[in-house]
Amino acid sequence: MNNYSWISFSFSPLLLDELSQEAPNVYRRLRDADRDSLSRWGHGNALAQLPHPVILPLASERDVKIQLDWAFEAFEHHFHRAPEGFFLPRQAVNFSVIDELIERRVRWILLSPWQVQGLMRRGEGSWSTLGNAQLNTDRCYAIDRPRGSLGVFFHNIALAEGIEGGHFLKNATTLAQTIREILDHSEGNLASTAVDGTWFGHQEPFGDMCLAALWDELKGKVNLSNYGSAMEHFPPVDLVKLKRGDEDAGISATCPHGVERWRSGCGCGEPARPGLHQGWRPGLRQAFSRLQEALTASVEQTLEELGWPAELDFFQQVGKRRWRSLPLLPENGLQDPGKIRLLLTCAEVVFHSQALLSAGLFEGSEPDSPEALDAWFAAARSIDLAHELTAQDIEFSFIQELSEVFLNTQRDAAQFFESQVLPYRKDTSYPAALFVLDHLVRAGIKDPIVLGNFRLLNLDQARDQIADKVFRYSGALTFIEDKRDKSWTFGYLLVEDLHEGVSLFLQEAGDTSAPQAFDLTKLPQGERDQIVGLLSGDLEDLLTDSTEDLFPLLRKSLVYSKLLGSDPLPVTKTLVSLVLNRRLSKELGKGLETPDEGVLDRIEQDFDFAQEFKIQLDDERLKNLFTDWLSKVIDGPHRPLDDPTLQTVDRLMSILERHGLRSESTVAQTMVFETLTGSGMRMISRLDGGEWDVLPAIRNLIRLGELFHIDTHPLQDRVLHLGKHHG
Repeated sequence: MNNYSWISFSFSPLLLDELSQEAPNVYRRLRDADRDSLSRWGHGNALAQLPHPVILPLASERDVKIQLDWAFEAFEHHFHRAPEGFFLPRQAVNFSVIDELIERRVRWILLSPWQVQGLMRRGEGSWSTLGNAQLNTDRCYAIDRPRGSLGVFFHNIALAEGIEGGHFLKNATTLAQTIREILDHSEGNLASTAVDGTWFGHQEPFGDMCLAALWDELKGKVNLSNYGSAMEHFPPVDLVKLKRGDEDAGISATCPHGVERWRSGCGCGEPARPGLHQGWRPGLRQAFSRLQEALTASVEQTLEELGWPAELDFFQQVGKRRWRSLPLLPENGLQDPGKIRLLLTCAEVVFHSQALLSAGLFEGSEPDSPEALDAWFAAARSIDLAHELTAQDIEFSFIQELSEVFLNTQRDAAQFFESQVLPYRKDTSYPAALFVLDHLVRAGIKDPIVLGNFRLLNLDQARDQIADKVFRYSGALTFIEDKRDKSWTFGYLLVEDLHEGVSLFLQEAGDTSAPQAFDLTKLPQGERDQIVGLLSGDLEDLLTDSTEDLFPLLRKSLVYSKLLGSDPLPVTKTLVSLVLNRRLSKELGKGLETPDEGVLDRIEQDFDFAQEFKIQLDDERLKNLFTDWLSKVIDGPHRPLDDPTLQTVDRLMSILERHGLRSESTVAQTMVFETLTGSGMRMISRLDGGEWDVLPAIRNLIRLGELFHIDTHPLQDRVLHLGKHHG
């Protein structure tokens, strides 16, 4: 029994591509199912779907057209006909999307009854508002637009909920009886629903077998059909008016606000858990949108340089090349192999960049679901490819934007990208190269070296001087990916020429081909900056140690320069800057592990001195050190906060803010919030039980919250209420 011959179905074009190669028998039976239903009912069961699950109402006009064009190319390639029905990601729609579907001659779509605002019988001219009433899902409706009309089917929610979790797929006889009862109590002539295909065997074991038995239970008792046939035999007579959503942006099946779930922190569809937020969504969407814009600009610039015909839509050609197997180049096009390679790279950049704003990236409490990771990897792959098209460092700009997006797991999105995505985006020569460079730069570090999901097991090294100021490092390294418990071994050769530069060659164990040169310039900008920073840090330490002894003389020189109204030597301020940055780094690091008034006084004096003599400080480093210390002090909801610690936090924040260094304390704010909602409320319960000794700790929590600009009124109100209650 081929169940797909009897139900409407929709597969991602990319999944169909994969099935055609990896599971050709399954792929053939899907096509047979559509052909059988077309023969039986005059309409095929297959619905079209976008190649990437993008929320179309939030996409640009150009991207909407690209996604729909590609969906049609893919559907016609796989099923050898034009699609009648379309299944939209998250059933998100607005009038612009509807107009595009009508223009492409789509006959009907599937939506949720919750998306409807009102009804009107064709020809009557007045709308009736549904309010809280349930829409009858037993018929086809229509949306009339200036360009034409689009049919709309709405699934039966009770039937869907019964299948998705209600175990309706345990018994075909009972399910058939339920369907007949729905039809018996319906004014119309249709019973249908829409569910995730994973329920037919994966989430509900043997659900596919129940479905196969269902057809025998229903045959002769009801007329089996599909949506296209139902619309033909019972054309719509009622029009529906859809809700518009917040800011008229559009409406979806899973967000009462419209489409805010994918661009703001409305929280729809997410479990309510204390301390979690979706405030990262707007910033993440902006970062990915700007990345997409930068990638598009690099492609368009390359096309212009290559002389691509302006009248030929390259983005549309990408879909035709993938699903129609048409050549990318127009007739009498480019012949130069190098230019052809650039065109093919442009095509791949375009394809991956269209996956960047997939819906799954913005769902959940963190952007780390499998669907979200697909978008992250598409970003990494697009960036890699774009290196061939433009000299602009797109990756650096992207990571800079991500660093301003703070997630729930006490990290920013840049840290997530660098630890969870970048190590996977290339072959394993990428982490191998980083391990070699990291080991050379930090030779004295004995802590284990970890890069994302990879951990260095061992690295041996031989060093030879082969010419004047030319050194050769060689050996082997082994590293492991803990998640999959898989290890790799590479041989390496690094030539360090202090005149010409550095060359690195890698060869994986067992590979008999010649060692491959690793292009160090293709490392992410952040990695390159870190390597240079580590080397510069060693130099800075040596200079600072030497300069510390001269500091009294340098200080005296600055004081006299100010008294005499004469500018100090530039080298004087440079050396003083080295010493002050080193001192403050130590004081904000090691010094604060056991803070006392002496440490705080020295910090304040150094900041005052820098401000008085206009000494350049490393603001970012100092802010990060302070933020790290704050995060350790406010280490979750179980750490007691005593008076001295609170006073230290208060004074340090005052010192830094007075000198224009407001700490980046989003992580600490999250911890404070968790403390207020966790420990704070537990202390309130103890207070209610008569344990008045917790009152000072509650007072400190309230003061801490105020320091971080968090609303503490709920906690204060509870304390006041208990005070009045207990007299």
